[in-house]
Amino acid sequence: MVSLALIAYSLSSSGVSDCSNGKTLFQITNLNLDPPSTVMAGQNVSLSLLYNSPQVIANGTIKTSVTYNFIPFTPIVSNLCDSVNCPISVGQHESSSSYPMPTGLSGSLKTRIVWYDDADEQLLCIDIALKVQNKKR
Repeated sequence: MVSLALIAYSLSSSGVSDCSNGKTLFQITNLNLDPPSTVMAGQNVSLSLLYNSPQVIANGTIKTSVTYNFIPFTPIVSNLCDSVNCPISVGQHESSSSYPMPTGLSGSLKTRIVWYDDADEQLLCIDIALKVQNKKR
């Protein structure tokens, strides 16, 4: 019975959230996903965030993990400075990205984006849960 409730919750929960649990160096002050929960295949998905950095970050990595319809894919690791201007200075920063949702997808898409510095300290963590629908023909 509990497992059914957890499955129902995972299917119903969607949107974007800070998954740091207060254990990251950066503090996210604003997080926005557009569209916020359901996206049509082929539509752009935009993520914007506002965060505070208490120290200079010269370089790092981004680990992106994706699960599609409960099937996990191999995480992708990329250079942090390919996505944001480095060094990241002390203070408030804004970051945004936009990607087209591939056509042919339908179902549940969960993504976790984690930024790390060169010492492998977690800078921020973002969870995204979307319901993907095919375009009507």
